[in-house]
Amino acid sequence: NGETYNVKVLIYDNQAADFNDDFCMYINTATSQWTIPANPDANTASKASLNLAISDPRILNAHGYLTDSHYSTAREFIPCRSSTRINSTYRIRRIDLNDNSWSFHDGLDDDIEFFYTYTDGDETGGDLLMTVPGNEIGCIMTFDSAEAIEQTMSYENDFLTVQFDAATQAIFDPSGYIEVSGAESDYFMNIVSNDGYYPTDWYEVAVSGTGSQVSLRKVEQGYILTSDNMQEVAVAASSDRAHPLCEFSADVPEVLIYEISEHVIGIAADTDGDGKFETPIAESAPPAAGDVDDSGTIDILDVIKVNKFLLGSATLDDFARTAADVDGSGQVDSNDSLNILKYVVELIDTFETI
Repeated sequence: NGETYNVKVLIYDNQAADFNDDFCMYINTATSQWTIPANPDANTASKASLNLAISDPRILNAHGYLTDSHYSTAREFIPCRSSTRINSTYRIRRIDLNDNSWSFHDGLDDDIEFFYTYTDGDETGGDLLMTVPGNEIGCIMTFDSAEAIEQTMSYENDFLTVQFDAATQAIFDPSGYIEVSGAESDYFMNIVSNDGYYPTDWYEVAVSGTGSQVSLRKVEQGYILTSDNMQEVAVAASSDRAHPLCEFSADVPEVLIYEISEHVIGIAADTDGDGKFETPIAESAPPAAGDVDDSGTIDILDVIKVNKFLLGSATLDDFARTAADVDGSGQVDSNDSLNILKYVVELIDTFETI
């Protein structure tokens, strides 16, 4: 564009299937001019602003673009909290979370940085992004009036989400902990963890329901949900191979969400108060006939999976075997494959057992 730049910041942008120089950032440190050629609006002339960039060299170098002398290390991961627009007065502070309580962190809170999405020239009119330095430190946000919130917290190994219609307080902690309180509202909470940091075969667990004080925390046995209203709660989990769903109601303040198998969610309560969740109260539905890959739909991929099993080129776990045995014969055979295919092409609309 006729400008000269002396700094190039390498960017691997997911809009480019392969690394592309045009998606990198170029800066003139003498004039503060900058541009990203691939985006005609991403430059100084367009009055664009770069609010925040976080780099993790392990992610950036996933395809080996940074090698030899070009590779460099970065400082520690910076936790980030994002939020949709907040209309009330709010305050965010760092906290130390203990087993059943929390206290304000001794360090200063003035190193928490705030960035806004600019909307019609109003700096406070859009979404909010906050960096909260300290990978072992939680943070609490309080509101002077009930606020509808949708917030996420990105830690190095956990991504936490909360939605709540009338919140007065919301807490995140890097141990894998979410807490929200306020007027009774519908809520949604979600924990997604990196490989090696989830206690079950599921990398994601989400819960939804109604309550005024709710928390979800990751523990060695699974996930503990605490709520003042445990009626009509929905739990969803995800792994690469399974997406089980479970709905339950219980008259207890706390339950353990645990793994019966990768395809089956279990819910248990501590009914005798000894700290152990020894009483099962619900579990997710058994596998749907024909849905061999547990995708939620019966399609040609289920037929292929059964055929591979019959040819000896693939295996089926207990869950998949149950789903594949659509005729109820007790074994998976060519008749099951044929019936699932007939269902897919709409020659039949139900499976008949023998």
